[in-house]
Amino acid sequence: MRNDIIIRSYESQDREMIRQIACDTADMGEPVENFFGDREVVGDLLTRYYTDYESESLWVAEYEGKVIGYLTGCLDTHRYFRIMGFCLLPQIIIKSILRGVFLRQDTWRLFSKRQ
Repeated sequence: MRNDIIIRSYESQDREMIRQIACDTADMGEPVENFFGDREVVGDLLTRYYTDYESESLWVAEYEGKVIGYLTGCLDTHRYFRIMGFCLLPQIIIKSILRGVFLRQDTWRLFSKRQ
């Protein structure tokens, strides 16, 4: 029996696992909670452009039928910045407000560390 890693194109059913991996490894291989308390918001920031707008540039590593990694690419950085700036970021900011992200101490600690 062979246990090879398969590299394949992204499929919509991979979305949640990709978001989970992104959040589980967002802090140099450690979970996002090390620096920010809302996985949903970080998952959107890290993966939503690729899963929703440029899935043809998203590759998945699969081992024994389970997604274990992914690789994103970008064919047009101008398009990326346009969609992120005018579509995704406003939606993510609204989502953050509705989820109370800006009322949390960990959010303000994160902002104060970056200054």
